[in-house]
Amino acid sequence: MWRLSVEKKDEHGLTAVIVAILMVVLLGTVALVVDVGRLYAEKAQLQNGADAAALAIATDCAQGNECSQAVADSTAVQFSNDNANDGTAHLIEATLSSGTVRVNVGAQVSDGNANELPLFFGPIFELLDPASSFDNATVVAGATSQWGGPYSGVPYLPVGFGQCEFDLTGGLKMIQTHGGNDCSARNPSGAHLPGGFGWLKTDGTCSAILIKISDTEFIGDSSSGAPPPSSCSGFFDKDELQGKTVVLPIFANASGAGDEGKFTIKGWAAFELWGWNLPSATPDAKVDPPTGMGYVSGGNNSKKGLIGRFIEYVSSEDGLTTGGTDEFGATVVQLSD
Repeated sequence: MWRLSVEKKDEHGLTAVIVAILMVVLLGTVALVVDVGRLYAEKAQLQNGADAAALAIATDCAQGNECSQAVADSTAVQFSNDNANDGTAHLIEATLSSGTVRVNVGAQVSDGNANELPLFFGPIFELLDPASSFDNATVVAGATSQWGGPYSGVPYLPVGFGQCEFDLTGGLKMIQTHGGNDCSARNPSGAHLPGGFGWLKTDGTCSAILIKISDTEFIGDSSSGAPPPSSCSGFFDKDELQGKTVVLPIFANASGAGDEGKFTIKGWAAFELWGWNLPSATPDAKVDPPTGMGYVSGGNNSKKGLIGRFIEYVSSEDGLTTGGTDEFGATVVQLSD
């Protein structure tokens, strides 16, 4: 009987070759995961530092503090270092211009190149491509912040003040609802401007719709008197609102009444709210300012309105944009990228 015989090939060492190839792939994957993770973490720290530095510099300038290149550089170094896990970052530049600051920062390690981060496992890739270098990677971040008078936004309260009520030099006072007091002025056309405040059109909650300078907005209730919009029921909570500073629009013209009432917005002001006397506002329809603040009500509880004072204020509230006037004492600071 014939038998087939198969000559066995010598496969010694083949397994070692396969293992070696797989190890290179595995180490390359580990290198990629570890180094890319470090790069993302470093980038996030640098971005946080750039954002914080840009906002801090803009806030200093908006508050009237020294707004020089030397101070901007010092502030940028401080905040970028504070946000780095190793406590060190490289300031590339802090550029000041009118109402704007740009901060660019990069990675920095001891005995390393500025703006570069050493790669722990990068040299492994040099095994595949000896002509290339994978020793370092460039990591930088930047942020721009602007400051100036508010132009548009959504007020925390759906309220607009009459321009003639604005006074940065006064103490606490009650600003009565639209048409409820003697404050009056005239617009450039000579028309009478009632003072006080009026309720603005809401979005169905106790929040005004987006408002910008030169807008004409409708009041939010069928009455131009004291009651807040029905959607604000329960919003006036003493613990939440008393002592809070809110940035609200100033109207320079008013016409009509009720649902047909219109206000033309001229600017924004910061109002420090300390009390109120409003019907239908639960749970705290009437809240007096703390004793010792110098407010005298006169015992007339029939007057309805908000009690507080206008102040100079720098706001970083989300949703407020720059580009308006700062004549009413309010300034907004925001990141623009």
